[in-house]
This record gives sequence, C-alpha cells and structure tokens, in this order.
Amino acid sequence: MQTEVLIEEEGTLVATKWRFEDLELFVSQHWIWQLHQNQSYLGRMILRLRRENLKSLATCTSEEWRSLQHHVRAYELFSSRLFSPDRYNYCQLGNIYEQLHIHAVPRYKTSRRWSSYEFNDRRWGRNWPPASASPLTPDVTYEFARWLRTKIQEDSSLRRVLEGRLE
Repeated sequence: MQTEVLIEEEGTLVATKWRFEDLELFVSQHWIWQLHQNQSYLGRMILRLRRENLKSLATCTSEEWRSLQHHVRAYELFSSRLFSPDRYNYCQLGNIYEQLHIHAVPRYKTSRRWSSYEFNDRRWGRNWPPASASPLTPDVTYEFARWLRTKIQEDSSLRRVLEGRLE
C-alpha cells in the first residue's frame, strides 16, 4: 500500500504529495535509507529508524547506535564514489516528521551534475538550512531514487561496511 503525504517544500510555497515508499533506497534490520524529497543538496538522505521511536538519538539501543555508525560510513563511502562531496552535515530534528531519523546532507564547494541537472550548494561554508528549492521535479526525484537503488544493489562493498567489516 502506498501512502501519499502532502509536504510543503523547503524554500517554496508549493505543496507536493510525496510517495515516500518510492523514495526508500535500502532497508536493513534497524535503519532505512530514504532519499530526501528536496535534492538541492545532491544525494541528501534520510536515515530513518525502522522501529517506532518518536524521541531522540539518545533513546537508540546500543545495537542501533552501532548499526547507525556503519550506515553513516556506508552512506559516505557510497556518496563519495558517486558525487565526491567535500563535507557531510548530519542532524536529527523531528519537528515535522516525528519518527526518529537523521538528515544526511552532503556539501559541495563546486557544482555537481547528475543526468542533465546541475546542483549548486548555495550555502557552502554556512549551515545548510534553509535549503534552496530542489532542481528536480517529483517525477525526476523518483527516477533519481530508482537510479540510486540500482547503484546500491551494484555496490558489493556497501554490505561489508554495513556489517562492520570495512573501516
């Protein structure tokens, strides 16, 4: 069953219905990788805890913490291979969507390209919020998610990192 959620885009007054299931890229025992609907930062991701938890990172179990560390490493390795970010920013908010999740935001000194789209980090050297509007339409965002899922499936080294066998 697919659910549509109406979200006001950061940096715009336009509301879009998003099918978040179609943005999920990878599901593990503890964490789900979900492409963020606003791709003003190319490769921006949500790392969402699978079990219900409406609190904070402090309420993660020891196993969830260890797993999160592996997921952050895997995410950085994967993103670096595809887009070569210059830095990564992370935060846990929960103000709009209460389920425990972490924003993973790659940062770029110079522009990057995917397909025919150009991405510019207009806030390089400053905090990432507020994010600019995404250069991708919702349909292209779903296409990007499908492309990333394929890349994840093709990357055999990600499994080793997620299992903690690669530092």
